[in-house]
Amino acid sequence: MFELINKVQAFRILHAALVKFGGRDKYEYKMGGVGLDDDGNGVPEIDCSHMVYEALKEAGLKIPYGYVQTGGLNSPKANNFFGQVDPADVVPGDLIVFREHVGIVINIRFDKETNKYRGSLFHSESHSKGPTTNGFVIDPSTYEGGYKNNYYGSIKAPITKFLRPKRTTQKAEVPSIYTTKWQFGISPGLVDNIRKSARWSRKTITDCTKATEAKWQKLKPWN
Repeated sequence: MFELINKVQAFRILHAALVKFGGRDKYEYKMGGVGLDDDGNGVPEIDCSHMVYEALKEAGLKIPYGYVQTGGLNSPKANNFFGQVDPADVVPGDLIVFREHVGIVINIRFDKETNKYRGSLFHSESHSKGPTTNGFVIDPSTYEGGYKNNYYGSIKAPITKFLRPKRTTQKAEVPSIYTTKWQFGISPGLVDNIRKSARWSRKTITDCTKATEAKWQKLKPWN
């Protein structure tokens, strides 16, 4: 794990995705969409892998787009840029990879009653017609080169792995949005807001985060 970016740096990926793509009707889903308004309806299109690619770039990480597409993420060559993470070690901002889909982890916890991991992810997908959030469930006992019989939302979708970028992917400069005031764990208020609404505004993210910054600075959840 020492060769991977740390928890605070991983959170930057999630934060970048929420700021850029969160918000009602800011983007809509289109397979192959790269953030342009191809159909001229005033709403740019984005697919799952390009949304993640843009979030990685905004977070100051340099990874070729081909290795952020699901084919690249599921290939051995992904090891050049990412390290695989066990569900027990997953943090907000890690990538959750499916056979033909990818998203960004918001949170994850182990449910002792069911012996399963439960969490939520932020992703761009066709069923919701754009960037949105869903819960996911993982049964670790089904692992056979991937986690079988798992779900996000109500969709059965085998999860192949969790990934975190390596430190070597970091650019020399970090975008100015990430000043020291943003360097803390994911806000409980933000998570609660995400659960209540699939889409939200930049102001909502900022307000939720600032409201709980002092508490999280005391707890230092990334230690």
